[in-house]
Amino acid sequence: MQNKVVILTGDTGSGKTQFLKLLVEELLHKGFRVKGFVAEGFPGKSLRERYELSDLNSDERMVFCRTEPADGWEKAGRFYIDPAAVAFGERLLHPDILKPEDVVVIDEIGPFELHQKGWLKAIRTIGKIRPGQRMIWVVRKQLLEEAIRHFDLSRPTIIEREQIHIDDAIHRIENFWNAVG
Repeated sequence: MQNKVVILTGDTGSGKTQFLKLLVEELLHKGFRVKGFVAEGFPGKSLRERYELSDLNSDERMVFCRTEPADGWEKAGRFYIDPAAVAFGERLLHPDILKPEDVVVIDEIGPFELHQKGWLKAIRTIGKIRPGQRMIWVVRKQLLEEAIRHFDLSRPTIIEREQIHIDDAIHRIENFWNAVG
């Protein structure tokens, strides 16, 4: 995959999604077109109980996964994933709605994608049809190296959530995209 991928990483619970939302706001303020989704976690009694996907270009959102089983939902770790939500995410990542100048945001790439599921097909299609597409991915720190190998990224820019301020992150991202053309 041609490399215009920025990976936002950090430990579980470090605020990656909230930081990503700030990045998206700043990119929009600077005139970038941003497509894709964020996956916001909602707490239960002690841990996150569910995640919802939110389209970055509309108010549309839906439950992606939850700890409570449901018919037809696939088990992944302690969560059950709604196949309709996977289809929703794939629709938001479909190359027919993306323009070459768009920044594609995927929150997050995790074990599901690394096991040939989730957004894998959409990501591979984008990489094949638009190898220079600018993207921002969220990847947990413990999966970072595996994700880089899995998607054959040669030199992604890594933004570590715990070690950077939003203004510095935006500056690094813009410099990276400008340097790789």
